[in-house]
Amino acid sequence: MAAGPAVAPLQPLHDPLGRPYRIFRDAPLPDFQEQVIDHIRKTATPETCDGLFRGRIPKDATYRILRPIKIDQKKRVEGDRAPCPMCTPNRFLNGYLVWLPEHRVAAIIGHCCADHADDAEKEYKAQQKLKNEEDFLLSSLPLLSEKTEILKKLRGPADDATTLYRKFKKRAPGVQHQLRGIKEQGNAVLRLAEILRGDDDISRSDYYGPAGFGGRGNSEIDSRDVVFGRLAGTTALLSNYRPKVELEDAIRTAASFDFSGDEEAALDLIAGMDNRTRRAAVDIVQLVDQYYEKFISRLKDFVEFWDADNMSRLNAFGSSPLNPTPFEARRTIISGRPVVIIRQNNLEFRHVFPATLLSLSPQWKAFTFKKR
Repeated sequence: MAAGPAVAPLQPLHDPLGRPYRIFRDAPLPDFQEQVIDHIRKTATPETCDGLFRGRIPKDATYRILRPIKIDQKKRVEGDRAPCPMCTPNRFLNGYLVWLPEHRVAAIIGHCCADHADDAEKEYKAQQKLKNEEDFLLSSLPLLSEKTEILKKLRGPADDATTLYRKFKKRAPGVQHQLRGIKEQGNAVLRLAEILRGDDDISRSDYYGPAGFGGRGNSEIDSRDVVFGRLAGTTALLSNYRPKVELEDAIRTAASFDFSGDEEAALDLIAGMDNRTRRAAVDIVQLVDQYYEKFISRLKDFVEFWDADNMSRLNAFGSSPLNPTPFEARRTIISGRPVVIIRQNNLEFRHVFPATLLSLSPQWKAFTFKKR
């Protein structure tokens, strides 16, 4: 069997100081690359790293970027920059570990010092993007069907939260509107103003009211803020909270990519993807995580509004004689079930707190996609 054409090694064949460098049939293996990175991290001297080519490299030599390199100038004995074998006497702190396929050697060169540096950098970024997309899909696709099932099981809590929210908005509209104003204008702090001293012509009914909303601006009026604490669960005060819609968006997105299998099946699927399909798969998996995170974080926040501590703060704020629009809020236990009650004027909101909302801790694992 005839041998293939020999590839001439890059001249000179040896280090001027007689130190060895390695010739590779293909690109350097990851373990060699890690050894180089570790050496640079410890010493910041690529010119002393065994296995790298240290001779002069022509400016027009083609190369492929393997890893970006950053030199810590403080670790260098002379506090100088590292010499670049491609454009000596120029020196650098930011560069690349590269492989020169025509000569089968690896070297570290400065950033953008070659004739085709832009092309090499574009190729490197494209390869990194491909690797990141494949790694992301390989770790996330085997969990996609399990995540879909988790989402479907959350339909009960989403339905119960929707019912609770709509009933609260309908039966206690004044309270929700008042608290929404505190959330938006008062930084969600339950605070009322008490007038301590003012003009004689100010009626007693003007002495009290919500603090932080502008006031009369009369410098002769002496007042103080009475703070009842921070308002929790402000999701309950949104003008249009739709947990069912948020959840169905996540379920529909997960169902748009039909895959169920283990890591080996995912690997086979990924290997057959073109750039467009792979990018779409990454987007879908990311969207599923984003929709879930939005849904579950808002749902948990919504539940905090009905917590006993928050209801107690609301009641203290609402029933205070300083409140011009008073209301009552409490959470109690009736027949072993938690019941939330809000009353204002002749309107009463009363609802048995859903058991499905008492524990919301699904086993969900989200993956971060590295763009670079």
